[in-house]
Amino acid sequence: MKLEVGKKYKVRARDSDIKYVEIIAKDERLRYPYIGLRVYKKLSCLKDYVSTYLETGRSLTTTEDACDLIEEYTEPLTQEIWLNVYKPEHLDTFHKVYSTKEEADSYALSERVGRIKVTLKEGQWDE
Repeated sequence: MKLEVGKKYKVRARDSDIKYVEIIAKDERLRYPYIGLRVYKKLSCLKDYVSTYLETGRSLTTTEDACDLIEEYTEPLTQEIWLNVYKPEHLDTFHKVYSTKEEADSYALSERVGRIKVTLKEGQWDE
């Protein structure tokens, strides 16, 4: 893999707080010429900060490191679904999944007590 300015990359550590690193510049005068902006999954006091890399994505020359860039980053896919909600004594608390609010409304039974919009995100696993 060769880094390119303007692209986003994943770091080696899967449990990292880093969402991705965007390569924002290249300066041949530096030992590690690729300058990357670290973007974190959650807001923190760290904010985003800059680090440097070799063309191969390595952050250290002598050994593999958790912060090495290993592959290009792509935004996870998201999808919205709609659920009609019924009381527990109804046959199904959630009857079916719908693509739009209008579709959920059109198939709602008279016993419906609510409607929920859920945004599903690729790779998200709720506890």
